[in-house]
Amino acid sequence: MTNMKRRVFLKGMLTAGGAVCVGMLVPQAVLASWPVTAFTANSLDQTLKDLFAGESIAESAKISFPELPTLAEDARSVPVNISTTLPKVSRITLLVAKNPRPLAA
Repeated sequence: MTNMKRRVFLKGMLTAGGAVCVGMLVPQAVLASWPVTAFTANSLDQTLKDLFAGESIAESAKISFPELPTLAEDARSVPVNISTTLPKVSRITLLVAKNPRPLAA
């Protein structure tokens, strides 16, 4: 009977240890794709270089902000609605030129 208790204990510990290891690996994979240098850049030019190195950037009248607040009640959280008529948009990057850290989202 002692061997059975030990086997159950070891099996439980190995299962729990495996779950912990998997949980530790997933956040690293997610954080690896986060553009750290772009979020910590101090200037708009540096942020653009970090995000779009080698890509062409163009302004478009097909992107609009229908409900943009003139003054944020809470600077940590500003609700923004963005709409576009551009086809096949897969990513939108929000930059705030006058912020100490221009990359907002």
